[in-house]
Amino acid sequence: RPAPGGAATPDAGLGHTILVVEDDPSAREALGLFLMSRGFRVSAFGAIEPALAHTCDAGALPEAVITDYRFAGRAETGLDLIDRVADLCGRPIPGIVVTGDTTEHRLREFETRSVVYLHKPVDSGELLSMLMRLLEGGRLAPSG
Repeated sequence: RPAPGGAATPDAGLGHTILVVEDDPSAREALGLFLMSRGFRVSAFGAIEPALAHTCDAGALPEAVITDYRFAGRAETGLDLIDRVADLCGRPIPGIVVTGDTTEHRLREFETRSVVYLHKPVDSGELLSMLMRLLEGGRLAPSG
């Protein structure tokens, strides 16, 4: 729900469950706290496996995923995570990939997959705006 000036109100995310997967503990905590302050229910994890195990719990199905692109020591990426969560949920899951990778190859990969992505450091207002549009069923042009 936009507030005057286009900002989202503190309860903009009320009722929405978001899965956050970020291997940097401080970034994960900051993102989780920000989303909770906006009324989202947040399940935050530092790695793919615990996030998937949590998602298998029938009461833990997310409505969207916000994920890092790369995970230390892992071949799987945030794109793979979004696909696996969608498989577990039995439906497409909107996702936002957060990355520090700005190579042309990576940007083409995101655009080819029609994935919404943001570059680190992430602007919280832009993230919230993108997330709300995805949750409302709006398609976003990939951006960075």
